[in-house]
Amino acid sequence: MPMMNARYLIMLSLLPALTGCGVNSALPGGPPAPVAQVDQMVVQAAPTAVNWDGRPGADGIDLMVHFFLMAQKQPVTVQGSIEFKLYEGALSAEKLQATPVFQEWRYAGNNLRSALQRTSFGWGYAFRLGWGSHVPQASAVTVVIQYAAPSGKTVTSDPVTIPMTQ
Repeated sequence: MPMMNARYLIMLSLLPALTGCGVNSALPGGPPAPVAQVDQMVVQAAPTAVNWDGRPGADGIDLMVHFFLMAQKQPVTVQGSIEFKLYEGALSAEKLQATPVFQEWRYAGNNLRSALQRTSFGWGYAFRLGWGSHVPQASAVTVVIQYAAPSGKTVTSDPVTIPMTQ
């Protein structure tokens, strides 16, 4: 009997993970209505560049971006566009001005819906940014994200540096 209870407890503890609890959940009401302007963004990155195809070498970076209004506790969804600029090397904000952009990605408001996910942190946008055959040669990359509201006002993230190897 104790063995059956242990198995039952293990199954119960695994149930949230097996059902995808906390990620891409379909909660009643869905995501909040998108807002035009945001005050701040929080960027989360995988600890290193990611290998998606199983062949040697990193293929890109995985990022999660959450947007906030100072008057709200939870992240918000957005109407504007998001631009990602990737630079070779571990760069400070001051050095970015003198460094050429290695690669760029842009997502307009209507394309953002496919990246929208609900995590334990709240609603955010998950991006898998691959560089194809144009692979960075530096030991790290730095990415900067800029949100542009429909009005043209922008909010820019701090630089996020990601090592190329694990």
